[in-house]
Amino acid sequence: MFTGATPDYRVEVSRDGSRLLSFGSYVSLWDTRKTRLINTPVISTTRDYCVKFSPDSTKFAWVNEYWNEKQTQFGPQVSIGDARAGQTMRICRGAPYKANDGAMALQWSPNGREIYVASWDLIDRLDAQSGKTLARVRFRHTVWPDATPALAFSPDVRVLARSGETGVSLFDVQTGKLLRTLAAQSGYILFFSPDSTLLGIYEWTGGVGYQIYRVADGKKLWKWMGAGAGPLVWMPDSRQVSRSNQKECVVRDAQTGQEVGRRPFPRADAFDFSPSGDFVYEISKQGKITAFPFTQK
Repeated sequence: MFTGATPDYRVEVSRDGSRLLSFGSYVSLWDTRKTRLINTPVISTTRDYCVKFSPDSTKFAWVNEYWNEKQTQFGPQVSIGDARAGQTMRICRGAPYKANDGAMALQWSPNGREIYVASWDLIDRLDAQSGKTLARVRFRHTVWPDATPALAFSPDVRVLARSGETGVSLFDVQTGKLLRTLAAQSGYILFFSPDSTLLGIYEWTGGVGYQIYRVADGKKLWKWMGAGAGPLVWMPDSRQVSRSNQKECVVRDAQTGQEVGRRPFPRADAFDFSPSGDFVYEISKQGKITAFPFTQK
């Protein structure tokens, strides 16, 4: 059990399995082997899912906003921390934007040298060392923005998903070109699979639950109905996806939606798997983080 946790909303395990981030109102870094807190929790105004480990697990980053006094506009601010010591290494600030609806997304490039940030209708590519803005791409909305919009990058940073009241649009990250629009309604939570081939969209129109789409052609594969906006959590190999119903963890085949098993843990909404999938880490609403063995089928 991890002691001293704050009541955060999400957890993420590093690719090498040595570190864990809990985040929401705070960003906290943990040593998974010694089950101890590495850094003093940092107060953050970032939205959920905007905290990420670098591909080599040596750094982590989170995004929020800063106020540009000169231009009297907000802009994206990325904080980068050392995943070994927990200290903030640098702060990168992108150019101000003219409008924003609160939705933001962050993703490291596969080589860990760049960080991509999306907000409203802009994608910024930042140098992870200097913080310099390397490129800015504008993408045009094709769906009316929702009251609670969402943005998400695919892990390979090729696709950006943006939700709205009339669908979820997929854009090419490098050009901003619209690739396709999915017919999903009210998708205010978006989850790409680790291999970037599938997208889970939480909907409440026409029945509460998740819709699973194939990114390549936009085909809806299956739906997972049930109240509650608990996140989908993909297994590291993307072959299975899981979700907690507060009593147990239900695991389904990612392509067909067929149930493949149930586990007594995790019971909390917020959890993540170790890189091997052998352990699962959950965080309760009270901030307690616990690790459990997890056997795949």
